[in-house]
Amino acid sequence: AAPWRSCRHSRADDATMAGVNPQDSPQATRRAAFGRAPVDSTRLPGVVTFAVLLTAAALAVAVRASDGGYVAVVAVAGVLLAWGWPLLLDAPTPVGAGVVLMVSSAALAVAALVSPPGESLRWLPFAVCVGMMAAFLQQVPGGAIRPRLVDGLAITMTGIAAVASGMAMSPLAGSARGAAFVGVGLAGVAAGAVAELLGRVQRVGALAVFPVMLAGALVGVWAAGVSGFTVSAGVGLGMLTASFSYSVRRIFGAVSGIGELGGQIALGVGSVLLPGVLILALGSLAGLLA
Repeated sequence: AAPWRSCRHSRADDATMAGVNPQDSPQATRRAAFGRAPVDSTRLPGVVTFAVLLTAAALAVAVRASDGGYVAVVAVAGVLLAWGWPLLLDAPTPVGAGVVLMVSSAALAVAALVSPPGESLRWLPFAVCVGMMAAFLQQVPGGAIRPRLVDGLAITMTGIAAVASGMAMSPLAGSARGAAFVGVGLAGVAAGAVAELLGRVQRVGALAVFPVMLAGALVGVWAAGVSGFTVSAGVGLGMLTASFSYSVRRIFGAVSGIGELGGQIALGVGSVLLPGVLILALGSLAGLLA
């Protein structure tokens, strides 16, 4: 028994001498503060809904203006994401993760702007690669692996994916048909965010996904009719973007970081950007990229 007690005391002494006390870190303090009550992502703060509507409106206006205007708006959205995404998901090094996301947003914007007209996705994979390499280097400073390496990389990578997905819609910007198609998808996202508020009713809760899909479909049909697209295109696009965006908020909103203002804004912005690659894929199938 004595050797065992000696070993136990030795480990405790070593931890004390090294000054390692995870309970005293700012991250642990924040997790403890927000983690006292369970997080219900069916009742997200109103800031999230406002951020969704504002981001969707800004992108819908910018996509009709020009390629450069749209890229600039996505870059600004990337800055907001860089500020709040690490706070939302409790990144082990929030400042470093934010810097990486800003660098990635800038690289994605430059990649879209320097590409030939109509080929704004040519350098997008390279820009994503730059962001990924920056994320890896940030997690391995001087060859030393940071604690919570997987967490840090996953958080940064999802942020990069969100900005890249929003930037992926840039080929549809500028042209009347492409911009209108993006507008239909964003209208579905906005409608879903409003219908999502029904989840605050206790009897609805997670069943809010059904009114979200219905609202996305109805608004999609209306937006498609105004823009000259078929009813089936409006139903499919509106329902898909509304439900996907809602799923993003349900998944990433069920964390303690949703108590941070920056996290709330980032969640709203990210849930609008992430469906972008779906809109691009359906626009390509519709022949809008030809």
